[in-house]
Amino acid sequence: MPASQCTENHDYQTAPVVARTVAVVNDHAERGVVLIPKFSGNMTKNEEQLQFVLQAVAGKCKRHP
Repeated sequence: MPASQCTENHDYQTAPVVARTVAVVNDHAERGVVLIPKFSGNMTKNEEQLQFVLQAVAGKCKRHP
């Protein structure tokens, strides 16, 4: 379809409405937030040790994606 006819296309006209009304969720971040207390409760109660473990895991994930 030529670009000049796009404005006449029904899908083209409804796309902006859909884009404004779709709820966006960052599932990965939300899952990570939920997993940290579960994970940390099994490993340590010490906040400093927990931060060290989380940094070590993050570093390993960067080196080995």
